[in-house]
Amino acid sequence: QAFSSSYTILPAKVPPGTYRNIMGNQATAWGFMAAAEKANLQLFLGSYPITPASDILHELSKHKNLGIKTFQAVLSQVLVLLKMLYPLLLFHP
Repeated sequence: QAFSSSYTILPAKVPPGTYRNIMGNQATAWGFMAAAEKANLQLFLGSYPITPASDILHELSKHKNLGIKTFQAVLSQVLVLLKMLYPLLLFHP
């Protein structure tokens, strides 16, 4: 046996209703959307596709009807951007 202890989790006592089970990255994306809405700001996420951050980008891209803008960079775009920003990053006080 890998563990010396075991636990039994009883069902939660919650009122009847419709509930949604979501994972952390989906909750993060929804939090970004709620924060942008509350702050009256446009939401933009530009990202290089890596796991697990890709899930946040993919979730936000499902909600373009809410005015959310997403950008999935490819390696060549990231390298060009880094080349442009490198002097600024290197000599920033």
